[in-house]
Amino acid sequence: MKGYALVNCTVYSPREKYEGVAICFNRVVKVGSENEVRRVARALGLKIYDLKGAVVLPGFIDSHMHLAGLGFSLSLVELDLRNVYSIAELKAIVAKEASRKPRGHWIIGRGWDQEKFAERRYPSRWDLD
Repeated sequence: MKGYALVNCTVYSPREKYEGVAICFNRVVKVGSENEVRRVARALGLKIYDLKGAVVLPGFIDSHMHLAGLGFSLSLVELDLRNVYSIAELKAIVAKEASRKPRGHWIIGRGWDQEKFAERRYPSRWDLD
């Protein structure tokens, strides 16, 4: 399908509310009043769908995360690892935290990006034990 237009709806964007949106070849080409969107849709030969007052929320992509689980896990996080750039640095941070805990106590960290590590790999249990 070349594209389509959604009209007679409320389109919420970060700054405004609109009455329609036109999409052509998977790109948003017009967001505006219903008349503006209909005009663009006709000019481009797009199929027009009347949403009868429905709401359109752009930008939601299912990243398959479990939001409640994320919230719970964040409450357990002891180490923010977003600014760690090597496995050696990660090991030092974990070792420092381990020195404060009883032997066998779990240490929970979150946020590292192995693509930022000099080694460009996940840390292994042998790195961390």
